[in-house]
Amino acid sequence: MSYLVRKITISKWPDGVNSCFTNIKELRADAISDLRTQSDTLSWWYINDLDEIEEIGLAFISILPESTDKISLIAIPYDVLSQSFHLKNTPENGITALKNMKEKHYDICDLNYYDLGRIGSIIAKETIKNKNPLIHRIKVSKTIEKFKKLYSDGDLDYDSLGKYLKGKLL
Repeated sequence: MSYLVRKITISKWPDGVNSCFTNIKELRADAISDLRTQSDTLSWWYINDLDEIEEIGLAFISILPESTDKISLIAIPYDVLSQSFHLKNTPENGITALKNMKEKHYDICDLNYYDLGRIGSIIAKETIKNKNPLIHRIKVSKTIEKFKKLYSDGDLDYDSLGKYLKGKLL
């Protein structure tokens, strides 16, 4: 099964323990702010299966401006999003230092206020599940060796790296 993956700030979303979610009216404004759009589009990354999610995590980590402990990703089945939204493969919009990843970038296009609520609802329903395999956390410090290998193999665009990794690779 294929998925679209997005980096989220997990603390902004309901977790099923400290907060619950039963309908869109309960979704916190901070969660919706996590769905920052540009030109009415929302950026995602395509994977064929969940085994590829760490690679997408590396794409996000590659552009981090500063140190962070970990990042959180959510994977939503491609079919769930493609049934309700206009998806477009947009490699030109993929911002990452990993040279082979740009072709996996997708945008959900032509969004409006109502659409953001529907996407927020889809994400919130996943974040409240206990031990959800569609939520993936990556400890940033554990990826440094992978980036050193990518760099030595020529698979990183050094100029596109975020400030955090540039400091770690030199």
